[in-house]
Amino acid sequence: PPPPPPPPPSPDVPENPDPLAPEPAPPPPPPEPSPVAPPQADAPPPVPTTPAAVPGPLAVPPTPGAVPAAGDIIPLYRVEAATYAVVPPLLRETSLLSLGTFHERQGEQRLLAGQGGLRAAWARMIGQSHEQHWEGDAKPSFDGDIQGIQAGVDLYATADDHARNQVGVFVGRTRAQGNVNGFAIGWDNVAVGRTRLDDKHVGLYWTRVGSAGGYLDAVVMQSRYDGNAWSARGLGIDLRGDGTTASLEVGKPLLQLGQSAWWLEPQAQVIWQRSALDDSADRISTVSYDNDNAWTGRVGLRLAADYNLAGNGWQPYLKVNYWQTFDGEDRINFGTNQLTNQQGARALEVGVGVVARFNANVSAFAVADYTRDLESSDQKERKSIEGNLGLRLDW
Repeated sequence: PPPPPPPPPSPDVPENPDPLAPEPAPPPPPPEPSPVAPPQADAPPPVPTTPAAVPGPLAVPPTPGAVPAAGDIIPLYRVEAATYAVVPPLLRETSLLSLGTFHERQGEQRLLAGQGGLRAAWARMIGQSHEQHWEGDAKPSFDGDIQGIQAGVDLYATADDHARNQVGVFVGRTRAQGNVNGFAIGWDNVAVGRTRLDDKHVGLYWTRVGSAGGYLDAVVMQSRYDGNAWSARGLGIDLRGDGTTASLEVGKPLLQLGQSAWWLEPQAQVIWQRSALDDSADRISTVSYDNDNAWTGRVGLRLAADYNLAGNGWQPYLKVNYWQTFDGEDRINFGTNQLTNQQGARALEVGVGVVARFNANVSAFAVADYTRDLESSDQKERKSIEGNLGLRLDW
C-alpha cells in the first residue's frame, strides 16, 4: 500500500524553520470601535422673562378678604413685610393718642384755678377702636384697639390780672394691639400677622390762659417703645426704641351765639414727632427702620356752652377737627432690600364732650369722637372711635 500523506504544517510553525531567521511580526490590533454618543437629555425650558399671571378672581384667596393684586408685574413679598412695615406709623398714632389735645387732658380752661406749688392733679383713661391703612410698598393696615392711662400734676401755678400759667408733668402708658393685613405673596389685604406696641411716656406741659379764655398749651413728651410683631406663620421680631413728641396748641372763644350760653372757639395745633427703633432680625434677614420726622397739623372748631344745674357747672360741647399729616417716608430694610411707607394723610374728626364742676375741688370730663379719612385712595383708609374719661382734683 502507498505510504500515508505527511501531516499538514502547523500554522504557527513554518514548514522549514530557519533558526537564524527573525520572528514574524505580530498581527496588527483590531480597530477600536467608533465612540457612541450618549443619549441626549431633553433641553431645559427657557427662563421666562414675563412674570406669570396672578390667579384671577376664581382662585382661592390665601386668607378671607384677600384679593388678587393688579398690575403687569407683581412683586412677591413674604408675609413679614407688611407685619413689620406697620410698626412706624402705628407708633406715631399711639403717641398722638397719648398726647391728645388740651381739652382731652385738662378738660376746660376754667378748671385751671389753683395757685402755688403742687395744688392740682389729674388723670384720664383713653380707649380707641382703630382701623387704618397706610400707603406703601407692603400696603400695611391695622385693625385693633389702642388703650392708655395717664396722670399728671401741676407743679406750679401763678395768676395775675391778665393770665394764668400752669406748669406740670405727666406720665402714662398706651398700648396698641391688633391684627395686621397687607400686600403679600401676590395678594392684597392678606391677614399677615399681629402686633403689640407699648408707649411708656413722660411729659412736661406749660399752659397759659388769658382773662378772655384764650389759651396757649405747649407739651414735650418723651416715649420709650417696646413690643413685638409676629407673622401668621410664626416669624417675628421684638421691638425696642424711643420717640419724642412736641406740640403747640392755641384756642380762643371768639363769638357768642346771641344771648345764649353757647360760644364758638377756633383752635389750631401743630405736632412734631421723632421715632427711632433698634435693629432686629428674624430667621430670614435683619430688619431695621429709618423714619423721617413727622409733622401733623390740626385746625378745629369747638361749640361750647356753660350751664349751672343743681348747683354744679356743666359745659357741654361739640367739636370738629381737620387733621393732616404732611408728606414723609418710613423706610424698612430687610437685609439689603428696602420698603417704604408714605406718611401723608388727611382725616376729619367730629365729637362731643362734657365737663362737670362738682365743686371747687372736684371736676370730671368726658369726650367721645369719630374720625374718618378724607382720602380718595383705599390705601389711606381710616376709621376710629375714641373715648376719653378724666378727673381733676384741686386743693
